[in-house]
Amino acid sequence: MPALEQPEAIAVTGSNGKTTTKDLIGQVLSAEMETLVAPASYNNLIGISLTILLLERRHRVAVFELGMNHQGEILELTGICQPRMAVITNIGPAHIGNLGSLEAIAAAKSEILKKLEGEKITFFNADDHRVREIVDSPPGPIVGFGFSPEADVRAVNPRYGDDGVSFDLWIAGREMRINSPLPGRHNLYNLLAALAVGEYLGISPERLAESASSSVLPSRRMEREVVGGVELIDDAYNANPASMRAALSAWQLMGCRGRRIMVSGDMNELGLFSAKEHQEWGKILGKSKLDFLVFVGSRSKESYRAAVEEGFSKRRIFSVEDSSAAAELLSGLIKPGDSVLIKGSNKMKLGEIVARLKEEGNK
Repeated sequence: MPALEQPEAIAVTGSNGKTTTKDLIGQVLSAEMETLVAPASYNNLIGISLTILLLERRHRVAVFELGMNHQGEILELTGICQPRMAVITNIGPAHIGNLGSLEAIAAAKSEILKKLEGEKITFFNADDHRVREIVDSPPGPIVGFGFSPEADVRAVNPRYGDDGVSFDLWIAGREMRINSPLPGRHNLYNLLAALAVGEYLGISPERLAESASSSVLPSRRMEREVVGGVELIDDAYNANPASMRAALSAWQLMGCRGRRIMVSGDMNELGLFSAKEHQEWGKILGKSKLDFLVFVGSRSKESYRAAVEEGFSKRRIFSVEDSSAAAELLSGLIKPGDSVLIKGSNKMKLGEIVARLKEEGNK
């Protein structure tokens, strides 16, 4: 374990899972040391500056989240929080409308490595080839996490269910069975990143297992609540093509005694790629075995058309303008036993659907 003579700074970046990974790192480290975790999604210039102002002498570690939507932003934010440790979750088409290509997004994320301080170390998704390319010439040691045999910290034999996931964790030359309530494969990546950081900073294996078993997702990330016998899953904090697919996959691994209803809102900040990405998403849903599809927003009309072209029954698919119309539609559609996944960009205000259905269900 390295000496912690002054507060360590850890910075998390990536296209998806930043906030979840940041929070999970905080949960793991807090088991044995005073840890400051950036609140909510404080991942821009103002948010990181406010987080720094929260630092106290008692803190041994500070965990930051670095977001971006243009080149140079990660470089600036890294210079402000001055981390020694970097965590890179993945590279995907988030903000591709501003940056123009996945290669440009990867280049922007790689800026985190240019201003690491002291004894630099990078934790990275070993299963993401674009992330592997970023760390091809790292400024210091690297630790890969994932499912592949090349990962230093890896999950083997995962078993997913209603109560989360169990898996064999290979870490620091030993194996142990881990149980976690987190849903989906994508959240297992986030957890592996947190466990890798925890092991590096000397958290005991027993504590790592305890932290994994009590892991908690941030608000509005696969947040489940049963209202009037209907399961509502709110994952509408934000959305991009990769996170939409991840949420769908995680949801389909959960049990459901009734019908599955997907509420899919617009994905923003895709620029010239918007029509294509919404069409591709529609094709995925069109091939799915879901019972009903509800598309919300003008951009999602592309998804609606693509789903219909894939053969999804027009009697079970809807396209509405906004969250208010979606809530009204759902209130007459859902019945006990159904599971409803709600996912879309934050600007679509899909959380209002959850609020209205809860209000009606509690009457």
